[in-house]
Amino acid sequence: MSGPSLAARAGAEMLGSLMTCCLALGAVANALLPRTKGEGMGLLAIALAVGLAIGLPIACFWQVSAFFNPSILLAQAVRGRVGGAGPFFALLAAELVGWFAGALVLYVIYLPHLNAAVALPAADEVDRLLRDPAALSGVALVNASYTLGAPAVTSPRSFWRFAAQDARRELHKAWHARKLADPFRTCPEELADACDAANFSAEQHSAQAQAQQQQQQPALGKEPAAGLEGVKGVGDPGALWQAEGGGLHRRARPVDKGSEAGGGQAAAPTYAQRLRREGGEAGSRGQLAATLAKARQDILLSVFVTRPAVWSPLFNFLQELVATSIMATAALLLFEQGTFMDGPARSAWPPQAALLVGLLNASAVLALGGGTGPAMNPARDLMPRIAFHLLPIPGKGCSEWHYGWIPVAAGLAGGAIAGGLVSAILQLLAWNQRA
Repeated sequence: MSGPSLAARAGAEMLGSLMTCCLALGAVANALLPRTKGEGMGLLAIALAVGLAIGLPIACFWQVSAFFNPSILLAQAVRGRVGGAGPFFALLAAELVGWFAGALVLYVIYLPHLNAAVALPAADEVDRLLRDPAALSGVALVNASYTLGAPAVTSPRSFWRFAAQDARRELHKAWHARKLADPFRTCPEELADACDAANFSAEQHSAQAQAQQQQQQPALGKEPAAGLEGVKGVGDPGALWQAEGGGLHRRARPVDKGSEAGGGQAAAPTYAQRLRREGGEAGSRGQLAATLAKARQDILLSVFVTRPAVWSPLFNFLQELVATSIMATAALLLFEQGTFMDGPARSAWPPQAALLVGLLNASAVLALGGGTGPAMNPARDLMPRIAFHLLPIPGKGCSEWHYGWIPVAAGLAGGAIAGGLVSAILQLLAWNQRA
């Protein structure tokens, strides 16, 4: 009996890739986007969800074709298990289409949350955050300006009217946000754009802070010594000098109560205190608004793609390469265990191996994902990144193509290495059995 046709295999690869993309990226979106049920659920929950998102579709489609990952596909091609160049590229194209379609489905499902994640905070909300540094947590940065409306729905007709208006409003936001982000924009350029969006350019920061200082502080008079650039204003609570008796005298530094309790060691300034000290009240408002906007841009991008915790191209490449090589090698060896079984155990092994592969991926995310949150799959990063680049997402920033090549190149290299390692390991096992 002949095996499945190439069309059936390609269809299984496309559907399985779509399922994997929706389940895996959906877990990330549920954890990062505002007003979701799983907001802030953390890396452990994401890793377990990603593992199940990989293992369950493999268990569903293993009898037809269940790679869903160009790295695994390339590893099998290295071993001669795909059937030639034609089937290889057909299955690869099906996987890419499936991952792209999955990103589109994810976009539609989470569109209201994507729209909510980029709203700039109102001026009074920024002031509140500056007065309350404890509010500057990760969740507060996302939810600073988002408030859930309470529409007056009193009848079925008013409900459907509100539903239609809400859908129109969400689509209108996305439509007017349509633009192709420059793929080579850098983060400092994005931060400058965020400042402009908040109506606080660098020049306005300096001018407003200077004008405010001149209004609130009296003239300092003559400096006590030449070259004293560190003199602060008299009106500044942290001033180093104060005017007494017609001259400037060194002011005793105030002792922080928390410092006394902590053995005299000064507490580190909070983010809001540092902003206020460096840019004044007006400048700190603009800086905080820009920071909020940039943080939300990063969240939007992180829903779709992987991003390094520390941008270090060589080490990021090595992190992805090692993670992919270990994952692909172990996954293929798990499925090969069935060849050493007989009877019912052999036929029952692939679904069990699929779940073990899912657990393997969850373990890899937790153990090896600290640096890049690893893709371990070129299609998992490339196609959602393209979708993010093309889709109309309000307030999105650059697609970070300066990093986007790393998961693709490292993933393919890791797959080729895994194919060679698995072949060598199986040959060694066969040699030992013969001996």
